[in-house]
Amino acid sequence: PIIESDENIETELINKPTKFWFFINERKCAGIVDYFHLDEEYGETLSDVAQLFSNYFASKVALPQELLFSVPSQSCSNLDLVTNDNIYAKLCNLDVDESAGPDGFPPILFKNCAVFLTTPLSLLFNSSLATGRMTKKLKHSYLIPIHESGSLNDVRSYKPFTQLNVLAKIMDSLMCDHLLKNFMSLTKQTSKKDYKITNLEAFKHNFQSCLISKGQLDVIQTDISKAFYTGDPQLLLGKLASMGFNEIILNWLKSCLIERTQQVKFSNSISDIVNVTSPVFEGSLCSQLLFMIF
Repeated sequence: PIIESDENIETELINKPTKFWFFINERKCAGIVDYFHLDEEYGETLSDVAQLFSNYFASKVALPQELLFSVPSQSCSNLDLVTNDNIYAKLCNLDVDESAGPDGFPPILFKNCAVFLTTPLSLLFNSSLATGRMTKKLKHSYLIPIHESGSLNDVRSYKPFTQLNVLAKIMDSLMCDHLLKNFMSLTKQTSKKDYKITNLEAFKHNFQSCLISKGQLDVIQTDISKAFYTGDPQLLLGKLASMGFNEIILNWLKSCLIERTQQVKFSNSISDIVNVTSPVFEGSLCSQLLFMIF
């Protein structure tokens, strides 16, 4: 039926394969799936479907909450995290094939204007760190439903792909670099008596022992994928503080975790804005590191 709807589509496959696959992908989104449902709730219009996905994705993350954690005062010097060289390197390494975020500015714009944007962005990011506040526009994201497994009509068969603003990605990458550097430094300072063996090392030791003795090793795998979204941000901040992380970093992370918003983008429709609070969020390198620490 797809081929019959366009008499020239067979010719296009040979002469213009890009146009052909664009035609096929359009039909996959618009023609094959006539409706979507979330349990007993059905959506037929694009706006209804976008809202169904929004309700489902929002149910997987922590509800908005007030962070009562108080960042302990420390006698520390101002943190000069972001330099012009840092910013310029991040701008030059942007993937120009990625889509624009909610602000509509594509990565290629920032990459081509890297020389002119380096200094202003350095001032902007350092100001954000110094005040311990992250602007709300950088905390907003689009979620794109991607089919994972199961029925194409079931909303629960999809996972979210996050589109962040380019500036948010740059700031996130810079913070991830700094957190990783500090985490490794703090880990090295841990005395040997406080050293804890990891699950991977324990498994490796037991596995090698079983191979030598020709014994049996039973393994139980625990799926903690849902835990990625439902952690307590107050516990995370408390753990980072106890590990000795800088007061400036803690204040900025606290601001980053609260008042986050997201919308589902489905075709040309966008769902209502949803407020979420979570120690981690999709599309963030920093979040993956925080989850490992948590």
